[in-house]
Amino acid sequence: MAKGGRAGGENSPISVICVMLEKGIGTAKDPKQALFWCRQAAQQGIAEAQEELADRYQMGRGVAKDDKLAVHWWLKAGEQGHTVAQRNLGAMYFLGYGVPKDYVTAYMWLNLAASNRDRLAKRWRETVAKEMTRSQIAKGQQRASEWLEQRAGNRHEAEGAREMLTPAIRFP
Repeated sequence: MAKGGRAGGENSPISVICVMLEKGIGTAKDPKQALFWCRQAAQQGIAEAQEELADRYQMGRGVAKDDKLAVHWWLKAGEQGHTVAQRNLGAMYFLGYGVPKDYVTAYMWLNLAASNRDRLAKRWRETVAKEMTRSQIAKGQQRASEWLEQRAGNRHEAEGAREMLTPAIRFP
């Protein structure tokens, strides 16, 4: 899945160490140590590291390619509101990589990512919507709205977030 800007929180020190070791920034490159620290951070619930670990599994970078594990880690990060993870989940559900194809779930995740102004998620959402019925789109909208309500600190916050969930297609 395409990489892009990240939303929702600061990089953890462990995530920074992971990247430094992976790229050899300020230290010798050590992909095995990078993977070790990335896993440590992901297992501690750090969304940035979970998204990075998912990307490694999806691309087969330093680990055996495994779409199911990629989805597992993107779900953990996506549930925390990580925009890139949400976009990638939408793509995986749309394409049926690591999970059965599910346009409603794909639409939900892409809609959530798009509500965070992720342009690529907006384009994916439009593509998915072309394959869906009106009722499926409505169901995806509803699921995204419910997701936001469950995570909003108050009703006003949920209503404001819900306004960002713009449908991909307007019906007469």
